[in-house]
Amino acid sequence: MKFIRRIIVISFLCYIMLQAPKWVKVDTKTPAEAENATQAIVEPARAEGTVATGIVYQPEPDNPKDYAKSKLGDEYPAFEELIQNESGWKVGNVNKKSGACGLGQAYPCSKYTGELGNYKQEVDWAISYIQNRYETPTKALTFWKYTSVLLKGRHWY
Repeated sequence: MKFIRRIIVISFLCYIMLQAPKWVKVDTKTPAEAENATQAIVEPARAEGTVATGIVYQPEPDNPKDYAKSKLGDEYPAFEELIQNESGWKVGNVNKKSGACGLGQAYPCSKYTGELGNYKQEVDWAISYIQNRYETPTKALTFWKYTSVLLKGRHWY
């Protein structure tokens, strides 16, 4: 009985695979026409943020936290805590006492190579700095917590 069920399922799947091209008909003669036909379907879907040909188009993050989250995934919570403690997520922040600048508080400020006030550049710089020095935001946060307790407030840079 199981064998017959398997034969029926396989036959049905083969039928679907053979019939699928007939259900979606795009009448094109050249590869350029095929590309134009695809774009006519993809572009409106992209504008609506819907699924088009297996790709989900997400809107560009419009704030530093969402931007960082989109770049870091599971490492974001550690990064979020670091930046909250360093700059309070104030884009373009310059520490009046130390002169450190940016979301990641680059010290001296000359270490920071981007444009202050551009949250994407500030987030990218902080991520790059952390990766080069600590490998991950979690390791950087561990170091930050260790040194801030042991050395009474010393920063992670």
